[in-house]
Amino acid sequence: MLNLKTPRMTWFPKLPPTSYGKNQDQVFGLGQCRGDVSSKDCSSCIQDAAKQIRQCCPNQADARIWYDHCFLRYNNKSFIGEIDTSFGIFYWNVENVTDL
Repeated sequence: MLNLKTPRMTWFPKLPPTSYGKNQDQVFGLGQCRGDVSSKDCSSCIQDAAKQIRQCCPNQADARIWYDHCFLRYNNKSFIGEIDTSFGIFYWNVENVTDL
């Protein structure tokens, strides 16, 4: 359904969202890396995420993947400028710290 492409370019911590294709074949994408990640490592992380997301979410119109250094999202509908509260993961520490 969607063919996610990963352009060869320099990636920055805050990349502008992008789109590819037209009309029914259009896909919107966003790739982000932590601010302390080099451009080379960021690009590698995004490319790895793109490969993994195609394997884990084949033929999906909406998908997100988080790695330690990067985040990748795509959708067949524009999500640019919209707040997404439909998806979330919460983490907490169950360990107690008794000695500081």
